[in-house]
Amino acid sequence: MEKNQRKNLLILAVLGAAYFILFIFPNASTLGSDNPQAYLHKDEYVIYPVVERMLGFEGSASNIWGRLIIYGDYTYGYPFYFFSALALLPLRLINGDEFFNQLPLNILVLRQVINVLPMVLTAGVFSYLQTKFRSTWKSIFVFLFLLTIPAVVRSSIHWWHPDSLMLLAIALTFLFLDLDKRRLGWHFYLAAAACGLAAGTKLSGFFFALAIPVYLLICRIKSGYPFKKLVLAGARFVLVMALAILLSNPFLLYEGPRQEMLARQAEKAEELAYGYSHDESPYY
Repeated sequence: MEKNQRKNLLILAVLGAAYFILFIFPNASTLGSDNPQAYLHKDEYVIYPVVERMLGFEGSASNIWGRLIIYGDYTYGYPFYFFSALALLPLRLINGDEFFNQLPLNILVLRQVINVLPMVLTAGVFSYLQTKFRSTWKSIFVFLFLLTIPAVVRSSIHWWHPDSLMLLAIALTFLFLDLDKRRLGWHFYLAAAACGLAAGTKLSGFFFALAIPVYLLICRIKSGYPFKKLVLAGARFVLVMALAILLSNPFLLYEGPRQEMLARQAEKAEELAYGYSHDESPYY
């Protein structure tokens, strides 16, 4: 990077740190209640026990390994739970069994590290893609514009969710494609790995794989690659992406959890197609 680019990167880093700190205050709030049902988002209340179970560290090595890999809730991919457990691991090691009595602190860490931080990094990546950090004001504008979109702000307050991790992986996919510069080199396959990580975190990430045929078409038009080379590059991209999904979701190696995941995703697809139903809906 040139001196001006490094200066602009530093400015965005300071702004990103300020943004991160700002969100600590709402994310640390328990809304004046000691009841987790009152201050946890409903998704947090359901999925937090999964991370607690992963960090149980009780029983034999086989049982510990089983709880770490076969986590049991296959609505979201393993990277979400893995990075969540990793974010809490220092607190677990420092506080021992008292860790399980520190729910407000643990949830704060998850909201900040798994939601807010990846979103800041995502905004930084897209700011670079748009400006290459050559213009100070343009870089700042893109960065702050992305971070102040109402949906982004809402998803960063009182919510621990995989969307930010998925968006970061998608941003890295586009970054690696940009760095590849139509060479179909190792950056192209890093993009495949990032795309696989996005899909392995949340299935919505699969939609961004559709950008690859467009990229290959651009390579054909602007670089004149032969059709055979593009087909082979596309096939290798799919292979690397599939390996990234498998390696980032090791439970897929086990038939039982794999079938459970497929059943859960089929159920979610049906819900998306036909809506949710509840026996005691407040809307009837």
